[in-house]
Amino acid sequence: LREVDKIVRQWRDSEGKIAASMRLINNSSLGFPLEKNFRISLKVPNNNRDKFVEVSRFIVAKKYRKKFVILALMRGIYAYLKENQISHVFAVLDHKLIRTLTRIGFPFIKIGPTTAYQGLTAPYIMDVAEMVENIRKVNPRLLKFASKGWIECSEKNHQYTIH
Repeated sequence: LREVDKIVRQWRDSEGKIAASMRLINNSSLGFPLEKNFRISLKVPNNNRDKFVEVSRFIVAKKYRKKFVILALMRGIYAYLKENQISHVFAVLDHKLIRTLTRIGFPFIKIGPTTAYQGLTAPYIMDVAEMVENIRKVNPRLLKFASKGWIECSEKNHQYTIH
């Protein structure tokens, strides 16, 4: 993809090492990478493709997976979706990540078979309006955080609290 077709975000720790990274790919004349690498059972109408985005390379270093970095990535994605009036999100997910995302309220729908692509992964789609409504019901604190909240860390017991 051309450089203008993707937005890459990286978060670094205090030592300057990458703690997390993600890539958001907008529609382009090349289509979405997911469409090239998977057999998907969904046809995206040409007149609506600019309201879709593909999230890829959602990577969090092992030592940060249970910490605030995952929430910061999700907050960044949510802000981008809202700011750009994105209606749907494509993603390529493995079985562990889809289980986690579904549990916290992300209504991804599988749109193709599991394939050996960057591990065993499958293509998914999510309706953003449905996501907001679902998270409002399942995990309202997460939606509040994604919109305007913050994270507090207790130095005493290293517990993170979403506000």
